[in-house]
Amino acid sequence: MRQALSVGADGDVAEPVAVLISVYGGDRLAWFAAAIESILKQDYPGEIRIYLGVDGPLAADVEEWVATQAEIFYRIVSNSMNIGLSKTLNRLLAVLENEVYIFRLDADDLCLPQRFLRQTDFLRTHPDVDMVGGAIWEYDATAAVAWKKNYPQTHDEICHYITRANPVAHSTVCFTRRFFERVGSYPDRCRYNQDLALWVVSLRRGARMANLEVPVVCLRTSPDFYTRRGMARAGSELRAYWTAIYYLHGFSWRLAVPVGRYLSRLLPAFLVRRLYQGAVRRWACRPVTQHTPTVNNDE
Repeated sequence: MRQALSVGADGDVAEPVAVLISVYGGDRLAWFAAAIESILKQDYPGEIRIYLGVDGPLAADVEEWVATQAEIFYRIVSNSMNIGLSKTLNRLLAVLENEVYIFRLDADDLCLPQRFLRQTDFLRTHPDVDMVGGAIWEYDATAAVAWKKNYPQTHDEICHYITRANPVAHSTVCFTRRFFERVGSYPDRCRYNQDLALWVVSLRRGARMANLEVPVVCLRTSPDFYTRRGMARAGSELRAYWTAIYYLHGFSWRLAVPVGRYLSRLLPAFLVRRLYQGAVRRWACRPVTQHTPTVNNDE
């Protein structure tokens, strides 16, 4: 029988937490297994419940691994065909139990060891905040070089930042249950940019967001990152940014920013790479620092 509550070293009761993670046919076993291991190695003293969404047929080795490691997962929800991340996450939200805090992680990213403890502590001490993300280590497929990326920390900064770029890294988020009671589920008409669409809806419905200054996740940039950002994805992104800017500022010059971002998708992949890693990104985003991360600690 699963333990509902655990007691930490300081004597406080630690609530069970949920982790939503989705895997699909394009995910690699080594990366997915490492993501799960990073969850299991958390310093959090309470029960960690992993809710896995299987979005359509998987690669044979991933399917076999999930079958042999089934006891790791608190609940597995499977789709007979690929229906997309937003709909898969909504299926997981529908089967949650009594968890107070709900974490997200992508199948190719890594949690830093104190992520769960830091984010739940923040939400306990900031009862007005409905969702908290954090900084990231963004690194290439070889993990040889990484960039530390910071995000705006306060709700007001997030409202300002969303006019230029995504203000929260989806894979870093810890939600309170109250967030989904207020906002609802992921916008299921968004096959792409479902995180950005959710932030827009949350702002319109009065949810409050924040980010930690410290990194909580190592986010992997796959080799096809610059070539798979097609026009369908770009169109979804444009609609989400346009909605956010219009809601916050009305008909404003800021609307030119997502239009420029959309037009940049017409450029060759090597130019998109230059823009993403160069001066334009440093203007649109918070400063990044080249560094080699150590996944076994939080620095």
